[in-house]
Amino acid sequence: MEKVEFEDLLDKCCSILTYETVSTGFKSSEEFENRVREILAQLTAEDSSVNIDFNPHPQAFTRHSNG
Repeated sequence: MEKVEFEDLLDKCCSILTYETVSTGFKSSEEFENRVREILAQLTAEDSSVNIDFNPHPQAFTRHSNG
């Protein structure tokens, strides 16, 4: 996928998410994240080079103290 195609994909995804946020909103960050995946999967359904992971590994963040 070329840069322009990727940017177009992101623009379409953002437009859909903006509309859905205004019209119905999202109850949680998890709901929003899953909806992003669903939209991207729909927009890339015909592109076999794109694989949307619906079961990503959770990220772990560690807080470091300065003293």
